This record gives sequence, C-alpha cells and structure tokens, in this order.
Amino acid sequence: MNNKFYVSLETARLLKEKGYRERYHAYYFGDSNLRKGGYRGDSWYNSPDFYPAPTKSEVIDWLDKKIHIGIGYDDLHSKWHYNITPVRTGTKAINNLSFSTRLEAEEAAIIDALELL
Repeated sequence: MNNKFYVSLETARLLKEKGYRERYHAYYFGDSNLRKGGYRGDSWYNSPDFYPAPTKSEVIDWLDKKIHIGIGYDDLHSKWHYNITPVRTGTKAINNLSFSTRLEAEEAAIIDALELL
C-alpha cells in the first residue's frame, strides 16, 4: 500500500468531523499508523480512536458535490497549485500556488475545502 495516496491522520480526523462516511480501504486507529482494511461497520466508525483514510482522489470526488477543487501545474513558476470554488454563492474562492508536488497540493486543498464546510 502506497501511503502517499491516502489522506494524513490530520485530514482523516477532519473528514470524520465533517461527516465523511463513504467506503474506504485504509484507516487510522489510535495512533498515526495507516492500516490496510476496508469497511469496518458503524461500531468502529463511532469509536473516538477510529478514522477512515480514503485516498485523496476519493475525498476530492466526495467534496465535488459541495465544493469544487482544481489542481494544476504552473509552468511559469514551476509550482503546483489548487483552486477551490464553493458551490454556495457569496463564498469566496481560494487559490494557492506554492507546492512542489501534486500530492502536497491535493492534501492542502482538501484541508482548506473541509474547513469551508
């Protein structure tokens, strides 16, 4: 399992707080170690030490119903960036251009998007 494609423990905690209840293939339980394993049921989900750890792509798909995230590369500055456009009117968009890798941009965009919900 390649951990770099899954959300961090910090993001997994925020996802749970924001109501993420989709299927997952990895999770955190009680510590910062990512563990492989699929759906564990509501009794696990309700545990204060359990955090589903979906892939970053799965989270971006889940968020797409509420908020739009675009990830791109700026050739001029040689940096990855993201744009967040909320679905609700009256909420400002967020742009950030400062990442060395796409995966860093995805993780930061997910955290910013979750904080807007």
